[in-house]
Amino acid sequence: MIPVYDGANFLNESINSALNQTYDNIEVIVVNDGSDDDGETEKIALSYKDQIKYISKENGGVSTALNIAIKNMNGEWLSWLSHDDLYYPQKIEKQVDLLNNLIDNDKDINIQNQVVFCMSELINKSGKVFYRYKNKINDNMKSIDYIIGGLRKFTFSGCTFLIPKSAFYKIGLFKENIRYMQDYDYWYRLLLNDYTFRYLPDLLVQTRIHSKQLGANINYSLIGSQEDIEFWHNLVTELYKKDEYRKVRYFNKICLIALLKERPNIAKKIFKYVNKLSNNPIYKIEYIFVSVYSKIFNFFRKMCKKMYFVLFYKK
Repeated sequence: MIPVYDGANFLNESINSALNQTYDNIEVIVVNDGSDDDGETEKIALSYKDQIKYISKENGGVSTALNIAIKNMNGEWLSWLSHDDLYYPQKIEKQVDLLNNLIDNDKDINIQNQVVFCMSELINKSGKVFYRYKNKINDNMKSIDYIIGGLRKFTFSGCTFLIPKSAFYKIGLFKENIRYMQDYDYWYRLLLNDYTFRYLPDLLVQTRIHSKQLGANINYSLIGSQEDIEFWHNLVTELYKKDEYRKVRYFNKICLIALLKERPNIAKKIFKYVNKLSNNPIYKIEYIFVSVYSKIFNFFRKMCKKMYFVLFYKK
């Protein structure tokens, strides 16, 4: 499925990358989320005629577009492609092969409880690669490892996932009041509901960074926004409800990650959970040390990140 808003610049490439999949049992659904571009987006989508299923709606945000596509899809597995991103031709085939291998190796496996994701790389507006994500992930990891690792350094790209349609009936659709963090919110909902994440270490997705997104990647930030605060609050609250996760070492790690990710107010709230679970003074010492260290670290990190994007993303 491809949600799109004012996507005339890149929509052709995106749709073509979906249609050119080596796995041919696919359905491409394009949802026009009320584009305001004099009909250019719709013109491109309609040019594909019956090669795709086209849906037009009033603007409501990515979550609303995704949910409409889910309600209208015929397939049993969902793969989301943003209108400016690209799939490598074997994206779906390799992920389906992984699922088939799981079935072959374990006849009793609940395949509807499996979620597959893969590697991705960043490209500029011209399609040139300028950054590739490297995630240290393996099949022995548990949900809590993914949760903590994802907060710290894993890069979950929404377009890398293959999700069973049944998940959306079991745990619900994307939250339509979330406009920017709907993908991360959903991955953690899956993990908290005991879905098994399967990492395919193949590079199969290209995420495009261009001028309209530059602010989101350098200057603009969701840190401290209402969505961000609610995301961390909901995650920690749900973790605390589960006996297997209600351990001081988990909450202390998440607290320190929040500090490193420039969320001191959230870290302060999480530290209250740490105190509930243990009065060990070492946690207080770590909290103070990382609070100071994070300010210095993030100052230099921001400078380096700005320089990197300015130097490489346009070329």
